[in-house]
Amino acid sequence: MQAINSFFNKCLFVPSDSGLVQFLRYGLASVLVFLIDFSLLFMITEFLGVYYLISAALAFLVGMFLKHFFCVKWIFKRRRFQSAKKELLIFMFIGFGTLSVSELVLWLVTDWAGVYYLYSKVVVTFVMVGFKFTLRKRYLFS
Repeated sequence: MQAINSFFNKCLFVPSDSGLVQFLRYGLASVLVFLIDFSLLFMITEFLGVYYLISAALAFLVGMFLKHFFCVKWIFKRRRFQSAKKELLIFMFIGFGTLSVSELVLWLVTDWAGVYYLYSKVVVTFVMVGFKFTLRKRYLFS
């Protein structure tokens, strides 16, 4: 039992340079951020009547700032830049770049393939998660 507690403690609480631990933490943070992003997408689209691509972009922005918080405070031990402003700007640059790709895939899957926009969002999330992890680890937290 102590070995299991030690394993979970290392994976969840101890700062780590391990790519596997970072990827596991990134995955857990991604699930939480996805639930918030997905909920916002639904609420903004269905309750406020906003076009789904605009709702997706707004929800994505909220998620991007949450993900930055998780990356800085929990996922990655090392930071490439001393300046928090510079780091946030690069994080946002990566975020806006991946937002463009996400919006394109969301539109293709929804409008061209005829898939319900919320199902399309799940597809987009799976397509983008590994790509975003790689970019953020390489350019910001290594």
